[in-house]
Amino acid sequence: MDTVEKKFREALSSFGMDRLIGECDRVIVGYSGGADSQTLLKLMTGMLRGSGKRVIAAHLNHMIRGADADRDEEKCAFWAKEIGAGFVSKKVDVPGLSKGSGAGIEETARRARYEFFEELADSFEGKSLVATAHNADDNLETVIFNLMRGAGARGMSGIPPVRDGRYIRPLILCTSREIRDFCDGNSIPYNIDKTNTDSEYKRNYIRSEIIPRLYAITDTPQEAASRMTASLRSDDERLETEAEELYRLFLDGKLSREEASCTHDAVLSRFLRRVYSGITGKSSLDRTHITDIIKGIRAGGSPYHVDLPGNVAFESECGEFRFVSSDSGYPKEDVVPARIEPDGAYFRSGRYAVFLTSTLQDRKDVDGIIYNLSTYRPVDFDKIKGEFFVRGRKEGDSYRFGNMTRKLKKLLSERKIPPSERDSFPVVCDGDGIVWVPGFPLRDGLSGTSDAKVYLCCYERSVTSECKGKKDF
Repeated sequence: MDTVEKKFREALSSFGMDRLIGECDRVIVGYSGGADSQTLLKLMTGMLRGSGKRVIAAHLNHMIRGADADRDEEKCAFWAKEIGAGFVSKKVDVPGLSKGSGAGIEETARRARYEFFEELADSFEGKSLVATAHNADDNLETVIFNLMRGAGARGMSGIPPVRDGRYIRPLILCTSREIRDFCDGNSIPYNIDKTNTDSEYKRNYIRSEIIPRLYAITDTPQEAASRMTASLRSDDERLETEAEELYRLFLDGKLSREEASCTHDAVLSRFLRRVYSGITGKSSLDRTHITDIIKGIRAGGSPYHVDLPGNVAFESECGEFRFVSSDSGYPKEDVVPARIEPDGAYFRSGRYAVFLTSTLQDRKDVDGIIYNLSTYRPVDFDKIKGEFFVRGRKEGDSYRFGNMTRKLKKLLSERKIPPSERDSFPVVCDGDGIVWVPGFPLRDGLSGTSDAKVYLCCYERSVTSECKGKKDF
């Protein structure tokens, strides 16, 4: 068996790709027509012939090389048919997109390819895998590239053999030289992309100028990088698992600042990136912000605030920490007085909505904003004195429940509600004073038992960018 085919099958079994292929309906091969993708298409089609699974060559014409790119597309269509694979192509003006977005040509081309793969995979019924022809040289280039960006363990882990359960890299153990020799030995034609020798592109510079110098140190720099990335991936996966466990505690409201401060930085930094990703949908949070947040978590009881990209802020005080929207007025806001009536008018602030209703609902849609039911109390509406309204907290507030008159400030303090949140609490009142503060009992004598019973409900805004260390996500 040829070295390339042997390493191809080794990668399939070692990284669980064979199982994913067994569960899918088709494999989409990213197909440029170069030596790497020609080899991958040839091996994948040969392996799956007679299995009932389709192999589709997906070619993206980046429109970078004009007529040359068009000729390559035509050759790819012909070669794919000869190999026995389906063929789908698409043209994308990468230079135009790059100019419009300000991103580099390489990054724009990469995004365009993956958008094409996703679009194609989603267009079919059943499960599709996407196989890309990344090899051991690509992995080494990625490691060097990420090293110069100051990457951590994740970046230095190189190209993952399997990503998101959808993308597989079956040639990741093969070197470029081995793949070219495979093509030459089996009379497999392939395209040569002239831009691959253009040192204006950073990866090409690494490929042509830096990697050749590594052979003065070792005959197998790709294998050395593969061993290192495999080791780092294993370590990173373990740390990510611990961070995910911490994240679940955070969502369940079971993670205090003190507990988080006892966590190793390697786990804590991954946990913080996971939270930030859940809030903003973005995966990156730079090291400077991570360091500032960790400092706040370890700072103790002193109030601490860090503004983050994406209109998000981190806050820590009173033994708790939270992430909040930095432009929504949450958690600090003035609660404007508002009158409410059963099954009609309501009070709403940036974070809370208070309703009187005869029918409980799990959520409310107010002007396109979703509020989830946080807490409620049945109240005898016929016992309300005078006007029924909602306002913000005032100095000296108190009300009676459990046959005792209690200071609201003390109640909030004992409940460990941070000072920055206390002014956002809606205080429900009537002519005799406070009726209810969400999270506490009703004023004595108002619990709903009569035919005039209605539900006094507090809803909390459901926005993924507004969360904290309690179950507020």
